[in-house]
Amino acid sequence: ARLTRLAGKLRHTAVVRGLEQFLLHAQEQLLGQVHQTFGVPWQDGWPRDRDMLVAVDRLLKLKDPERLVVAKLLRCRVGPPPWDLRDEPQNQGFLARLRERGVTVAPWLDGMPRSVQVDDGVDRYDLTLALCDDPLEVLHMGTHFQTCLGGKSSLFPAVIANATDINKRVLYGWRDDRVVGRCLFALTDDGHLLSFRAYCHDQIDFDAIVATYLTELATAMHTAVVSQGHVSLLLAPDWYDDGAAEATGSLAHLNDPSMLDLETIEASAFVPRLEELLDRPVDDIVLPLILALPGLSARPELVVGLAPALLRSTVPASRLRGAYLAFAAGQPSVAEQLLGELSTESVRDVRDWHSLATVAQLRPSWTLTWLRGRPLWAHFGYALESALTGVALEALHRPKQALEQYREALRFWPEREVSEAVQQRIGALDATTDSPR
Repeated sequence: ARLTRLAGKLRHTAVVRGLEQFLLHAQEQLLGQVHQTFGVPWQDGWPRDRDMLVAVDRLLKLKDPERLVVAKLLRCRVGPPPWDLRDEPQNQGFLARLRERGVTVAPWLDGMPRSVQVDDGVDRYDLTLALCDDPLEVLHMGTHFQTCLGGKSSLFPAVIANATDINKRVLYGWRDDRVVGRCLFALTDDGHLLSFRAYCHDQIDFDAIVATYLTELATAMHTAVVSQGHVSLLLAPDWYDDGAAEATGSLAHLNDPSMLDLETIEASAFVPRLEELLDRPVDDIVLPLILALPGLSARPELVVGLAPALLRSTVPASRLRGAYLAFAAGQPSVAEQLLGELSTESVRDVRDWHSLATVAQLRPSWTLTWLRGRPLWAHFGYALESALTGVALEALHRPKQALEQYREALRFWPEREVSEAVQQRIGALDATTDSPR
């Protein structure tokens, strides 16, 4: 019986060792293909864990031009840091344009590490935050949280842009040597900061942590946090944009009525109270966050106090949102001032219905020319374009044509906010216009 058990153990050991040798051989074959495909051998100190092997397998299956970009990335990774391809002409050009706009790029490039003490309900620990400087670790951003950018996902190739394009960075939150949180940041072509959905494994308020970090980063870079804007492809041929997050987290305490009661505060006291709570002047960094406060829509007259800061603003979306609120408050002259000299660039990335409808109301001829001048199906959708055309026509005293456009908009099921606004306009026009229903 002893010999039988011993023989069984020996056979089991042989099988395990044989399997280990087989897996090791398969791993070496896979990593050997990296040299053949990209012209760069997989280095001894580079990770070889299961997730990385899955990512490598996906990288090996890429076609040009993705393959060429990955080859550049791996060649850069062989040398000393920085590994962000900042010296590539496309990335250099983007950084130069930011510097011309007065944006300080050093914090963005250097990672801006921070340490925050957090409590997950079980332990208190130090959470280390930093923009990830290792492109190999950036490739894991989806795998860490089993998202659509994971190594086994069909969208995995889109993650390459976050490792190669200098206008995209991944913020990781580390607990010791384990990633517990992450958030993607991006810089718009105007040099403003966007953040995307944050992910976290631990029971901590990671959204608030990210929002605070983002505001500190914007301050250090002398730029603003926005919730929309155009993010260009620089080196990578593709990128997955799942929509920027609303940038209100860092002002969440302003939603507390005990600190700032938007329902009762006097208009003259609004800005002084904001500056007292924020301990800073109202500027481009905080304006987008203030304008996104939910209670402000119910008290649009409060925006009049923000007019001086809005007139200085270089963020088109802030000025347009301010124009909408001023117009809603019965201050069309202030709204006109805030619109200023409109250009296609100033409205290109604005997706707020109220802001765009205000433009159409106050500048109807310009709006019609703009809408005719470019295909907008992919950006706005046919329904929204029809609705904006209707607003412009109504402002030009062409009610029957406006009704046609409004009804056309409803046929294509726009978002609820637009649908309700259009239905209200149809009801008002129907009451004063003899038109077929």
